[in-house]
Amino acid sequence: MKKSEASALGLVAVVALPIYGVSVLFESIGWVIPIAIIGIIIIAVVWYQYDKKQKRLTYLKQKYKDDEL
Repeated sequence: MKKSEASALGLVAVVALPIYGVSVLFESIGWVIPIAIIGIIIIAVVWYQYDKKQKRLTYLKQKYKDDEL
């Protein structure tokens, strides 16, 4: 086996195994719980980014005492 073939096989294993694992997980517990978990994660990330931006704006408004900046 050539080095490039071994690298390709390793790449396929790294990509295919997680996809297979997720497929087996969905088949065993259904779609509702994983989709709900993904939704909660997305909402948490969006909320975190929004909160971070609001804190930064508050800090800048207090620092420069000017809303137009």
